[in-house]
Amino acid sequence: MSVVYGREHQAVRRGLLAAYSPADPCWRCGFPLGPDPSRLDCGHRDDGPGWAGLEHARCSRAAGARKGNALRRARANRRTIVAECAIALEISEDRQHCSIVAAGHLPGDLVLLELAAYLDGTDPLATVLQLRQERTVLTIAIDPHSHATTAIGPLEDAGVKITRPSSVDLVTAHGNFLDLLTAGRIRHQGQPQLTAAARHLEQRRLGGATAPERRGALVDVAPAVAAELACWALLTVPRTLPAIY
Repeated sequence: MSVVYGREHQAVRRGLLAAYSPADPCWRCGFPLGPDPSRLDCGHRDDGPGWAGLEHARCSRAAGARKGNALRRARANRRTIVAECAIALEISEDRQHCSIVAAGHLPGDLVLLELAAYLDGTDPLATVLQLRQERTVLTIAIDPHSHATTAIGPLEDAGVKITRPSSVDLVTAHGNFLDLLTAGRIRHQGQPQLTAAARHLEQRRLGGATAPERRGALVDVAPAVAAELACWALLTVPRTLPAIY
């Protein structure tokens, strides 16, 4: 079933069809339009209002599906950002990036993870202060034995209270995170750095248990490590409940 557009659109399509040749290229894919005008659409521009030219109907449908999916993802992201969260910081092994991950509660006993910032360099101070203005930050966790330990001093000098997980806390955070994944209780924003980090993060032995392996990965796994710590911090700090009158 074809989609009906307005009169102006139909007039533009008729004008383009009157002058087209089957050998003319589809403006979107570049292949010949072909001899059947019923299989051609008047394609809209991707970068603003107006029309770009004739295109294959299949190219038009595919482009529309991609645009619709992108809009739905954007709307979903806006709906699921939570104002109350715990934050964790982790600096990459090569010290080129700093990951700031926020974890918040969602209805249904779910946890939402968001890569709130993926910064160039190792100075998160300005971003952390901004996040504290924009959201209710329950706690900020930094492993004092990680690359991010260099951020603790400047943050505390600026009045930011830091939660320092112990080695036992790291094991607990890793185990709890795996349990949340198994139970299907983790949700995330689909951000590429966090997704890639989660796929490449390996485990290492820590005492008689396991913890995340920060070293030797093919990609920066700091976002995934920060995600584990953010979840731990969220579940460790008592949740703020609204007052009942």
